Amino acid sequence: MKRTFLDFKRSFGVVLCLTFLCFLTAFSSNVGAQGDREFGRRVARVVQSVPNVLANQSSRSLNEAAVPFPSGGGLSSEVVVGSRSIYRVGVQNISWRSHEGRNYRAIVYHPTTPPVAGSKFGVVIYSHGLGASPEEFGYLGRAWASRGVVTLTLHHPETDESVWRGKARPMAALKEAYRKYWPSRDRAKAIRAAIDYIYDSHYSPGPLGSDVDLGRIAVAGNDLGALGALLVAGQLPPDNGPSLRDDRVAAVLALSPPVFCEERQGARVYSGISAPLMVVTGTKDDGIVGSTKAYQRRLPYDSVRKSDRYLVVLNGGDHRVYGRRVIGSDTSYHETIAAATADYLSAYLLSDYDVLMALRQYGSATSLGNASVEKALTPFSFGDIETVGMAPRR
Repeated sequence: MKRTFLDFKRSFGVVLCLTFLCFLTAFSSNVGAQGDREFGRRVARVVQSVPNVLANQSSRSLNEAAVPFPSGGGLSSEVVVGSRSIYRVGVQNISWRSHEGRNYRAIVYHPTTPPVAGSKFGVVIYSHGLGASPEEFGYLGRAWASRGVVTLTLHHPETDESVWRGKARPMAALKEAYRKYWPSRDRAKAIRAAIDYIYDSHYSPGPLGSDVDLGRIAVAGNDLGALGALLVAGQLPPDNGPSLRDDRVAAVLALSPPVFCEERQGARVYSGISAPLMVVTGTKDDGIVGSTKAYQRRLPYDSVRKSDRYLVVLNGGDHRVYGRRVIGSDTSYHETIAAATADYLSAYLLSDYDVLMALRQYGSATSLGNASVEKALTPFSFGDIETVGMAPRR
């Protein structure tokens, strides 16, 4: 009798679920017939995703899981940007004077045609690492711009490759620059100045003009640039100075971020970050000049609690795989980083619902071979479909 009752409850639940799905499908078709095809399309996508969402249980509560990227490996540069890359990419150098009177330079990677009908471009500000250059990260700029995310890669002349190149003691020169600039306060100020420039350029011709949505601005960086991005997103400054948080940030991407606090302090240090977050690191990502160890770089991911976040771990990746090595090639790592981060920006900056659902369910919408991903997801309701990852409109 007990077994029969349980079977009846199980069958009744299945019938209710099927009835609900049929109702939603019919409703979406009816709405589309009435002319609101876009809404009907989104409801249909939700219907298709319900079984996987239920299986993943990401809509109930914070869901943490380590998910390996599907094996595939060996992606070509054409595959990195993938079938969702619908724009050809142009490149230009820009310079401007900030509101505080400082001069800045950057390379802009941008779509060469207007956005598809009914949409606007997102924009991401990227800050390179100590001893690097903006040119080293052109592979990211091209991948992101091909998706519809204008990419502004900042130049930091005080801490670029000129710090060590041609020096008799390059490592000593790097250590001296790190000693002077480790708090990344200058990086954060440069990123904030770039956000101001994007706002100032909104009604001017060019890649940062009216085709850019001011509600879709992300910040990103590598090494000290990653710390700068996190500071602008809301991390407490490591030098205990004034906050550098900027409420205009809609998403943050940190490649190999330095960590200056103990694990037990993480919840307090990163409590101000409320935008979606992706952290990229490697299993051998120990600092070359700084003291951060590979296992510590996940702390921002572990500590943030107010938004969706992802941790991409490059198998065998060390601290030099993000840019351009003096010796060796990191093509496969570049392909992995470009594919994973392009998916993240498509989902949380461009509101690509297909990619968003794939990220939430499987970790990545692209087949990658040499990395794994962890994810921690906030509750996701039907009403969030329109707004997830978006900063408030201003």
